[in-house]
Amino acid sequence: MLSRREQKAAAIAWKIIRALWYWLRKPQQPHKEQK
Repeated sequence: MLSRREQKAAAIAWKIIRALWYWLRKPQQPHKEQK
């Protein structure tokens, strides 16, 4: 089990990793598919 502080850190890290993943997957996409 993770402590509450570790859960918060993991959630923040996951958001950053996911954002980087989407950004790196489509490096040449224009910003017309903004949601």
